[in-house]
Amino acid sequence: MNWRLITGGPQDPVVNLALEEAMVRSRREGRCPNTLRLWRNVDSVILGCHTRVHDEVNLNACVEMGVKVIRRISGGGAVYHDLGNLNYSVIVKEGFGNVKGDVVEVYEVFSKAILTGLEKLNVKAMFHPPNLILAGGKKVSGMAQHRFYDVILLHGTLLICSNLNAISKLLLNPKHQTANISDIVGKPINMRRVVAALVEGFEDSFNVRLNRGTVIPYEETVAQKLIKLKYGSPRWNLQEEKPIFFTEPSGNGPG
Repeated sequence: MNWRLITGGPQDPVVNLALEEAMVRSRREGRCPNTLRLWRNVDSVILGCHTRVHDEVNLNACVEMGVKVIRRISGGGAVYHDLGNLNYSVIVKEGFGNVKGDVVEVYEVFSKAILTGLEKLNVKAMFHPPNLILAGGKKVSGMAQHRFYDVILLHGTLLICSNLNAISKLLLNPKHQTANISDIVGKPINMRRVVAALVEGFEDSFNVRLNRGTVIPYEETVAQKLIKLKYGSPRWNLQEEKPIFFTEPSGNGPG
């Protein structure tokens, strides 16, 4: 089975979250295959879709440090991104690998690929239900997911050499102690090596072939609309009111 692999690309969190949702819609439309995307953001705080901003984020610190605050479509708490953190997004049709509707099962199934990738980096880690990967008892990866009809989006963070001090300054109530992979192995790790290890982890765990691909024009078009209507809007990102709905070009209705 062949999947699309997308790596690199923009580092703007507004663009990246819009692209991610656009890919979910693209998969629903059958315009793209199952996809693994590995990407990074510049300094930013990413909110869960139901997060109350003032409960979890120090907005004054964000302004002082020039950190954008953007809301994603999946649940869970606020997380910090920077270029020392690698994000992974898995976009698949429901039923892949016999995964149906159980939320924790989805986390456990896809965590196996991350754990296999970490093994290739000589990192001993474990899945901690419902959605964490721990190494040495500390969080190195957290996951969240979103369902769009029969499409599953599972995405997460992987701390490689992130600025962990920023987490305590920007987030009000961090729930877990965190650690960087580079600190665990005791030496710097090249980001390309991490990407390669995760690609191998997914290929080995799911018996798939990851073929390098690109964002298709449909996804670029949808992403630009989402930036204008949603991810570039303070109403979506900061205000605690009803979410903005978006009608895609094919007319499938609200997301």
